[in-house]
Amino acid sequence: MRIVELTDANFFAATLAHKPVLVDFFATWCGPCQAMLGTLPEVAEAVGSTGIVAKLDVDRNKATAAIYKIQNLPTLILLRRGEIVKRWVGVQDVATLAAEVKRAAETSGCSYEEIGAMSDAGRIAELEAETELLKLALCKIQCTLKCCVQLACDCDCDNDSCGMVGPPE
Repeated sequence: MRIVELTDANFFAATLAHKPVLVDFFATWCGPCQAMLGTLPEVAEAVGSTGIVAKLDVDRNKATAAIYKIQNLPTLILLRRGEIVKRWVGVQDVATLAAEVKRAAETSGCSYEEIGAMSDAGRIAELEAETELLKLALCKIQCTLKCCVQLACDCDCDNDSCGMVGPPE
């Protein structure tokens, strides 16, 4: 299985996927990070098509590292539809990571079989709900990035559900 290389530019689009995404935040100079990078292919193989395994170089992608408050390396974060499911600091074993990704996949919403069994109205409702979740997530991301860049929040978002009223924590 392939390890997806993430950047500040593609991070949010990649982690909003329907499948859970395990992201390894690393640096090339970090010894434990190099050990973890060596085990990522094994994790990807164990996870198979149930999830995505990715890596992000914190030295080259400082904005995303700042948003996720990466202070220790390696840090691994498991995301489902852009939301943090679990976070680890330090080298982790393959079995633990693979099990958590599979568990997140089991609880990530409707399976393809369930969607296929829905009526057309049910499919439309499900897609509309997912679209609204994605719009809200995108709004929060844009507001958070704006706040991080300006180091103060003046979110002028017209989305009442956004909830961004100050700088990100």
